[in-house]
Amino acid sequence: MKLTKFGFGLALVTMLSGGVAKAEDPVQLALWPPSLELIPEQESVRGLRLDLYGRNVDMTGLDLGIANQTTGDFRGFGAGLVNLVDGNMRGVQWSYYGYQRVGGSAYGWSSGIVSRVLEDSVGLQEAAVSMTYRDFTGVQASLIYSYVGEEITGAQIGLVNKASSVHGVQLGLVNLTERMNGLQLGLWNQINENNLKVLPFLNWRF
Repeated sequence: MKLTKFGFGLALVTMLSGGVAKAEDPVQLALWPPSLELIPEQESVRGLRLDLYGRNVDMTGLDLGIANQTTGDFRGFGAGLVNLVDGNMRGVQWSYYGYQRVGGSAYGWSSGIVSRVLEDSVGLQEAAVSMTYRDFTGVQASLIYSYVGEEITGAQIGLVNKASSVHGVQLGLVNLTERMNGLQLGLWNQINENNLKVLPFLNWRF
């Protein structure tokens, strides 16, 4: 009995002293890291983060604020003026009237005035300017400029669309690609691997 009480007491002391703090960080309130935040920036949050400017390692759950930064991976729903993820993003990030950037790969819905994914992207990327620097699978929709550094599989929609390789459809005023397996619809349609590289209205290669 005494041993059981001792074990219980030891566990309670450990919890109160922060020995398992990472597992008990469901809520982050932050004004400015590193000093004005409830949970230190070196820790992760699983639950809710509310901030003016918040920065943590991993973020899982609901992320609401003005500037949200995750130095590791993000999973969940995030909304703010600025959303920054250094690792991978899985879920939804809305940066209406602002900037959204994923340093790794994005899986889900990315949105902003400017949206940048530095590796691969799967899902929906929408912005005034959308850029994915490696492969993209899904729909990339932009008011002004859509860019995929390597191959897009799906649809690329924007005033100007550019990709190294397209497996699907480009729809815009200007469509540019090196290689195509699909269609281009626009005023200027350029497929560099075709003998006739530029055509108005419609260009294709299968």
